[in-house]
Amino acid sequence: NSHDGRPVGDAATANCARTINESARAKRDLVSAKVIRTVELCKHTGCEGGSFRASHTIGDFPTMPHDIGNDALSQVIIPRGLSFEYFEHGNFGGWHRAFGNPNHDILLNMGGHNDAVSSFKVRQ
Repeated sequence: NSHDGRPVGDAATANCARTINESARAKRDLVSAKVIRTVELCKHTGCEGGSFRASHTIGDFPTMPHDIGNDALSQVIIPRGLSFEYFEHGNFGGWHRAFGNPNHDILLNMGGHNDAVSSFKVRQ
């Protein structure tokens, strides 16, 4: 130790390394907390032919995005913690279904509703 009580030599280096590691860990945690997971809509299975990511958007979509088109949705990738509700008609009319899970991602194949969706909502 120095005369003023601060560590010197190997002890000072260890304290500095610990501070840098803690700072890096805090920064990594902050960045991962800010990651915005997105719902991805696919025109065809495997997102062949076009896709749309509802990034930075939690909200209502009264019409389908241009990249997908009306009545052309085949698959949806729903990250854990988000929900996806889809509707038969524009402006949230007709039959509807909702999917989402707080703990697991979902790969939703549209099955009997393939190419039949005209509007949707994304919620947290």
